Amino acid sequence: MGREIVLRLDRGTAEDLAATLHKKSEHIETGAPVAAVSAVEAEGLDTLLHELNHALGRPCVSGCKHDTAESPRP
Repeated sequence: MGREIVLRLDRGTAEDLAATLHKKSEHIETGAPVAAVSAVEAEGLDTLLHELNHALGRPCVSGCKHDTAESPRP
């Protein structure tokens, strides 16, 4: 199995992620306080992190719709 992880995001989630990371990196670079994310941004990031954890083969939280037997393992 290759070491590459590929995630497929819908365009809206990808655009939200790019905007959020860009805003946060600007704050970090300037030393400014990082503002809280909106509910929509938080939901998109939660979805992304959930899928990333699956792609990395990490255990799932209880109640996940994914079957843990199908989660890829390194």
